[in-house]
Amino acid sequence: MSDHGGLSRALVLVLALALALAVLAIPACAPSHVTPRPVAAAPSPAPTATAPPEPEPEPEPEPEPEPVTPAAPPGLPPIAIRKGTRVLMFGDSMVTSGLGVTLEERVVAQGGKFFHISKPSSTSLTWAEGRALQDLVLRTRPDVVIVVLASNELFVPNPHARAPEVRTIVQRIGSRPCLWIGPAPWRPEKGIIGVVRETSKPCRFFDSSGLTLERGPDGIHPTLHGGKTWANAVWQGAFSAE
Repeated sequence: MSDHGGLSRALVLVLALALALAVLAIPACAPSHVTPRPVAAAPSPAPTATAPPEPEPEPEPEPEPEPVTPAAPPGLPPIAIRKGTRVLMFGDSMVTSGLGVTLEERVVAQGGKFFHISKPSSTSLTWAEGRALQDLVLRTRPDVVIVVLASNELFVPNPHARAPEVRTIVQRIGSRPCLWIGPAPWRPEKGIIGVVRETSKPCRFFDSSGLTLERGPDGIHPTLHGGKTWANAVWQGAFSAE
């Protein structure tokens, strides 16, 4: 029994040894290695030629506004100037500026006669007192009268106090057609323009306050060119040539 047992153990050892040798004889399997295939990069889009932006057109300069010529008061026809019409113009120093010069040229060009008298620094008070205005009207016998007053009253503190003098002047002109040319202020006035506009009826009133005039060195009186601008606006707004 011992011999048989020893033989069995020897056989087991032989088999174990043979199995171990067989295991060692098998080559180790190298892990499979897959080399990644390089992926081609997507081609970059070809640059697109971009046209330079067109320059925006420069805005056209706006045309300068035409000077507004005040129209004759509604319901009143323009004053007709024809051959033989006698025109009297009186007032302050604005009479002898380009205003009076150009209006005289206009009247004479129509065959009329033009008379003018200026009292520098005069006001409605000056022309309402005494008989100077009545005598002037009697002497010149005008068909049409033009009044140029209130420039020296633009800054009086109580312009309404001048209303009686304005009415007196209008009364002394009589029933003949007349035009009161309001002043063209060179700085804000105190209200005399409105007073004259309302109290100079039935004379027509020409509002000069919206005009831009070229003025002389004193900044007050218009130059000949500025006076011409003034006179042309008055002529277009209040008179008609026949």
